[in-house]
Amino acid sequence: MENYLESPNRFVVAKGSHKFAYREMGNKTGRPLLLLNHLSATLDNWDPALIDELSQNRWIIVFDNSGIGLSNGTVPTKIEEMADEVAYFIEALNLQEVDLLGLSMGGFIAQDFTLKYPKMVHQLILVGTGPKGDHKIGDVGKVTNQFLLKTIFTRQDVKERLFFTTSTEGKTKAREFIGRLKQRVVVKDQKIALTAYLRQLKAIKKFANDQNDDLTKINAETLVVNGDTDAMVPTQGSYAIAQQIPNSQLKIYADAGHTSLFQYPMDFSKVVNEFLK
Repeated sequence: MENYLESPNRFVVAKGSHKFAYREMGNKTGRPLLLLNHLSATLDNWDPALIDELSQNRWIIVFDNSGIGLSNGTVPTKIEEMADEVAYFIEALNLQEVDLLGLSMGGFIAQDFTLKYPKMVHQLILVGTGPKGDHKIGDVGKVTNQFLLKTIFTRQDVKERLFFTTSTEGKTKAREFIGRLKQRVVVKDQKIALTAYLRQLKAIKKFANDQNDDLTKINAETLVVNGDTDAMVPTQGSYAIAQQIPNSQLKIYADAGHTSLFQYPMDFSKVVNEFLK
């Protein structure tokens, strides 16, 4: 049985010079589910338990956008340009259509991509994310730095504080998630560079302060997911998205934070599989 911890790095060249690093799992037939990652994340930041579970039923593709991890190029400073590069990647794999899952910043990209390239998206999943023009999203960098300072003294992984709740259950799930990430000993990606991270923050700031997108124009059936206590992208944004997209459904996990999909990977996979049917 395939295991994401051992899934090899693959590379594809798009538009002549864009070299994208990616991994794929599952039965490589039909329409894949393409996952777009969160701020500062590389291929190694996807929960292996989640990817392993999802790939039991579907073809899963994860990739590093330009300037991230082992992908070459420079990180764009606009979310819409990141969306363009998702299109380059899909075209390079000779795919006509995908199901798309965007997590956090990946959700910003997924919204823009679906509006700009509607024929490429069959079904859409938006997790721990918010709509363009929500000024509170612009505080992501400040919130991240605040939690980073706190974890220096507690010697925690900052993801424990940023992504999960502080309840007993939340802390337990956080430690389990970090433990799963640490199991990787082979086929590693390259960590994100500081300059790339700062360019991502610049793009997020622009997204937060830009004019709202008309999400009523999204025709793809959409699943919106979040925890009830998202410290990074306020949960209210998920409600706003679900209210605006016509053919959408909303799933809010109780006592969960920014990455509810990593807190409850088995249940989330079940929800996704039911949705994608």
